[in-house]
Amino acid sequence: MTVTSSPNAGLLPFRDLINKLDHQLVEIISQRLSVCAEVARYKKERGIAMMPGCGRSRHKLDR
Repeated sequence: MTVTSSPNAGLLPFRDLINKLDHQLVEIISQRLSVCAEVARYKKERGIAMMPGCGRSRHKLDR
């Protein structure tokens, strides 16, 4: 009897790549959240509003 590989076996390299990319995304988002926490701490210590009515947030939303 001849053993043939599953048609899904060809998907393994893609799944591996997706898993690696997912891991990278989690790491990047984790780093971003850490920076956001530092920004929040900085603003709190200096009495700066967390979400001013203009600036970076508005610019990002308009893109």
